[in-house]
Amino acid sequence: MNKLNLNPITIVIVTTLLIISFFVSSSVYAAEINDFKYTTECTTRGSGYSHRYSCTSEWYEHKLPSDFVYTVESLQKYPASKNGSDNQCDSVWDNYIELIPGTGIKAPQNLKTRAHARSPYVDWKGHNQGSRGWSKCVFEGKYTKFR
Repeated sequence: MNKLNLNPITIVIVTTLLIISFFVSSSVYAAEINDFKYTTECTTRGSGYSHRYSCTSEWYEHKLPSDFVYTVESLQKYPASKNGSDNQCDSVWDNYIELIPGTGIKAPQNLKTRAHARSPYVDWKGHNQGSRGWSKCVFEGKYTKFR
């Protein structure tokens, strides 16, 4: 009997949040939080009057040991250095595993990162001719032991 008149979806959400908060607040879990910081970069050739260049780095895969997972919410990505007109820092989470069996609560063990840049536009006066574009991206956050 539902005396509070809550719909079933609200009950499931609240229950899931309580399970997660219990899991996150346990002292064993909190003692195993670690920081990570990765950099990824690419540099283009110099621009000319009639052409500009782009670069995209390979995907770099950062794998954690089997008893660790990334905390998705902690990820911060930003360009430490950039030049040109199209600078991007891309990331993709991969290899999700279930943290508490049967709950569907999952976290990733792999993070893929890459950088993209485009050389600067050259105006009719020749400004920026020969200038290269680059992106040096920083990805930082936290990972934790869960077993």
